[in-house]
Amino acid sequence: MPYANICHNASGELVRDAFANLGPVENFGDILNQQGEVNRATMLAANQIVHLVEGWRYFSSAMFAFTTHSPGNSLHFAYYAELRAAFSLLAYSGIWTKPYHLYCLDGAGAVHHEHINANGGSHIITWKLWNEWQKRNDARELILQGVSLPNKEVTLETFIPHLGGTPAISGIKKWGYDLLRPNNDRDARNTYSYQPYWSERSLSKMSLDDFKFMQSIWKYIMTETGSQWGFDSALIKNLLDRRIDDMASDDSFDDSTFDKDSWLNQIFLLVSQQVGIPADEIRNMLMNNDIDTSLFAIAGEELEGPKNVISRALFMLRLATLALQKNLRTTSNADSATKWIKHWSDHAGLWSEDSGIQPLDLLSDYEDSVYGFTPSGKLPHALFGNQMNANAMRLCRPDVCLTWNLFK
Repeated sequence: MPYANICHNASGELVRDAFANLGPVENFGDILNQQGEVNRATMLAANQIVHLVEGWRYFSSAMFAFTTHSPGNSLHFAYYAELRAAFSLLAYSGIWTKPYHLYCLDGAGAVHHEHINANGGSHIITWKLWNEWQKRNDARELILQGVSLPNKEVTLETFIPHLGGTPAISGIKKWGYDLLRPNNDRDARNTYSYQPYWSERSLSKMSLDDFKFMQSIWKYIMTETGSQWGFDSALIKNLLDRRIDDMASDDSFDDSTFDKDSWLNQIFLLVSQQVGIPADEIRNMLMNNDIDTSLFAIAGEELEGPKNVISRALFMLRLATLALQKNLRTTSNADSATKWIKHWSDHAGLWSEDSGIQPLDLLSDYEDSVYGFTPSGKLPHALFGNQMNANAMRLCRPDVCLTWNLFK
């Protein structure tokens, strides 16, 4: 069981500590990892960062392809966003791969190695590792303690004991990981990337619902705090709804006596007693009508269409972004890592420190652009008229969320 062995022996502690060894980065163009593979922990720290930002670039490419009504290319790029997010999360836990080889660092710095015979190359290897990685303690802690309501004391973990479940490793799929289907997405990517699929199917037209789907993606990456996303509240709300569905599927469930509001109020009261925050405040944060949970329904469908893969890619990128936020926050010195990410945002055309604009100020600019227009006329033509062009281009740059999430 080489995949299980690697995920069992791996530790991310030295990777976190190695953030202090990156660079030094002072000027634009300074190298993030100046030690190569000599220091494996530093290599993994750099890999965690780079795979994440490249994952977001792929995701933005997927959004651009979707905006220009290229569903096949959109799925292709969204799948690679998933893959890069997985690479980043594996690096976070001290794991990396090479053809036919798996490696990890343990807590003492020793390298563990497993030789494998895998058809399908790095993609197959990565998704087999992913299946084992989900069972790790750091995977559990990342989603349970990282996902929260706007008051960060109210984490997903505070709800778990009151939902008929416990934060045990075996239960992790019930917290959202079961929505991810990377192997299926890979097969769909093969079709869209290599087959002349339009030769045997009718051309389609972009719909207003397609445009609204793109707009909805932004609800999940917008933030009021600079760290907590709309994604987080939506995931917690979605898991509450799924718990109700689970109860309703039980033969002993009596729909005639079940009162959803009373059940939710009891949950909020129990969480309130646990964290010391008024139950009404918790309810107001979570039961906001603006919270959209449709992303998780789309992600959970047993389909591999562009919207499905985009939704699952965003889920994985959120997890990988949480992991990087955690390492930047808890390492002894994140200066070089943070400076490099700032330089990357300039390189990507997202934000420049010289502009005098604060990263969080970009949030309101993008919010105005993304939600401040509705195209009239045939899509996608109507998105790229003279007055719409800037708004449409901003719609395609969700990678900008890193500016207001990773530095302030």
